[in-house]
Amino acid sequence: DHQVKVRGFRIELGEIENALLQHPQVNDAVALVREDGADYSRLIAYVAAPAVKEGGDEAGFIDQLYRQLQQQLPAYAVPSVVLVLAALPLTANGKLDRSALPAPDSVEARTVYLAPEGAMETALARLWMEVLQREQVGREDNFFALGGHSLLATQLASRIRDEFAVELSIRELFEQQHLKAQARSIEQLLITSSQPLFDPAISKANTDDQPLLLSYAQQRLWFLNQYAGPNAVYNIPLALRLSGDVDSPALIKSLQAIVQRHEILRTRFAAFEDSAIQCKDDDFPAIHIEDITDSLALQTIALSEQTYKFDLTQDRLCRIRVLRDLTHQERHSEPATVVKIDFILLVTMHHSIADAWSLGIFFKELITLYNAFKQGVDSPLTPLQIQYSDYAIWQRQILQGEFLENQLAYWRKQLSGVSPVLYFPTDRPRPEEQTFRGSSETIALTKELSSQLQHFSNAHGVTLYMTLLSAFAVLLARYSGQQDVAIGTPIANRNRKETEDLIGFFVNTLVMRLDIHPQSNFIQLVKNTREVALQAYAHQDVPFEQLIEYLNPQRSILHSPMGQVMFALQNVPLPSANLS
Repeated sequence: DHQVKVRGFRIELGEIENALLQHPQVNDAVALVREDGADYSRLIAYVAAPAVKEGGDEAGFIDQLYRQLQQQLPAYAVPSVVLVLAALPLTANGKLDRSALPAPDSVEARTVYLAPEGAMETALARLWMEVLQREQVGREDNFFALGGHSLLATQLASRIRDEFAVELSIRELFEQQHLKAQARSIEQLLITSSQPLFDPAISKANTDDQPLLLSYAQQRLWFLNQYAGPNAVYNIPLALRLSGDVDSPALIKSLQAIVQRHEILRTRFAAFEDSAIQCKDDDFPAIHIEDITDSLALQTIALSEQTYKFDLTQDRLCRIRVLRDLTHQERHSEPATVVKIDFILLVTMHHSIADAWSLGIFFKELITLYNAFKQGVDSPLTPLQIQYSDYAIWQRQILQGEFLENQLAYWRKQLSGVSPVLYFPTDRPRPEEQTFRGSSETIALTKELSSQLQHFSNAHGVTLYMTLLSAFAVLLARYSGQQDVAIGTPIANRNRKETEDLIGFFVNTLVMRLDIHPQSNFIQLVKNTREVALQAYAHQDVPFEQLIEYLNPQRSILHSPMGQVMFALQNVPLPSANLS
């Protein structure tokens, strides 16, 4: 009963347990095989070490155990995960309760590193390391336990498509979370796939003889701007204070290089037929340093940039100002003595040319370019293969025919009969027309609760987003008394590698429709949320504005169509600020 077969090797579990019991701090031990998916199994060891659990050096203790096991057992018999418990769970009869042993992903666990095997696992590990930004990935590693989430899974799927010319869906990545299992799936696809991969790559478009039409998202903001007039509602402001020894020529040169690199930052809109087109300028207004000696003036300028009312029919849609803060400069009878001089960088982009991800790109490139120019070397950035205008053309080419119909058919079925309004017991009635007046509330979750949420998510094979969305949906259902809840959620919509380094307006809105059944428990709800999210991710290419136009729900100026509540987990990549 205690002999098992793992990875083709016959293993005596009793030998592993005896080896663990030889450590003086181990009171009890059990080894077993856990099945994680139909074709994936791994050795897990649980040790009861109350002294270690109550305040000992757990990491050092596990390192000792591994060294001990590696000396006494063959490599294939060393458990891939060791978990330390205060005591092993027992039944009422005093026997080991195996069903009560925690899942490896529900507690802090230490995984032994097993190097990838074969060309496929090695190549896939390289993609994991690129996406997860890790220096080492093993064949037993779990993508989501290493910090992966839906956004990173999208990037991984894109790289797998480019590398192996097969389509491994986000759903399959969730079902095959370990490197070894994913490699097997790719190998199987390469053997069984008879149809060529539908891979409409985004390439450089020939724009010499055609007007540059807006993307669907840009087109929506154009119409809103035409309807409401110039406003600051869709501004994306970035304000940075740079303290220390700032190399101002390197800073200005870096900003100019970014603007030259991304055509979208030099783009204006112009009316064309019933909509508008993009017009790319070769030049951008010179960026110069403005000296500010008055604190009030500094605040006024910052606020005016943040609230600048873009007119999409006339304005350039990116504004950059660099201020030299001289408000702390002291003057004596001697020549001026500088006590402290900071630089203030103000960048304001209209949402029609950028999104939150774009800010991360801008910031990352600013750091890279500044550090290079300060050292007197050329830009280390790889030239962009495409521009946002190429994406806009590609989007209109791909969103038609069978591909578009398949996407729309899903949403037509998914959102059929959805309630147009969520009714809340608010302290004020809805205004006759939506406004942007409101306030914000901030709540901080404790470190302990955040950790528990992450462990819960790992244990049930979902992302933190899916867990939080489920909890939020329960809250909305209780407030509204409605079982059928539709929640809007933004998605980066950068599911192709070509778009990851582009500044532009890619973000899309998906509708997560959840059934909060009173008789179900929370784990069932989370699993349902996972299914709804994975289906939505698989059909994310339809722009929200095009979906609304297609479904044609009853419009009202009192509320937004297809859901009045948004839920977002802000996990777009932002670099750390490290300027030389």
